Amino acid sequence: MNASTDSTPKTAMVTGANSGLGFEAAAQLAESGYDRIILACRTVEKAEGAREQLAARVGSDPFETLAVDVADLASSKAAAAELIQRGDRIDALLLNAGVVPGDQLNMSSDGLEIAFAASLLGHHVITMELLEAGLLDGARVVIVGSE
Repeated sequence: MNASTDSTPKTAMVTGANSGLGFEAAAQLAESGYDRIILACRTVEKAEGAREQLAARVGSDPFETLAVDVADLASSKAAAAELIQRGDRIDALLLNAGVVPGDQLNMSSDGLEIAFAASLLGHHVITMELLEAGLLDGARVVIVGSE
């Protein structure tokens, strides 16, 4: 996802951007020329912490924050509504956030198995809302999963 070959401002959103693959992807998107990277994390505090670390790492601050718990459908809908209100087109959507369920069956606040809710349903809600609002026209949507 190299943005440097086009002078049009580029925006990316990364879920789970406060650690692991999401953090590294956000850094690389900034380093490759994306003008705006939305760090979508479970809490504002996690997103702001990631923003500070990423800005120090890449030497600039193209980062914005968004609180979203993708295991919670209401939180996913609220995050999508906030993005729609901001009104900016998203060129790359990296759907990375998820949870490791462990040995116990854990349920989300919606009564859904937590890993399924976080890895698929919350991301689906956000993606569909943004598609319907026309904010993902021509965007790359990347779904990442790991164990």
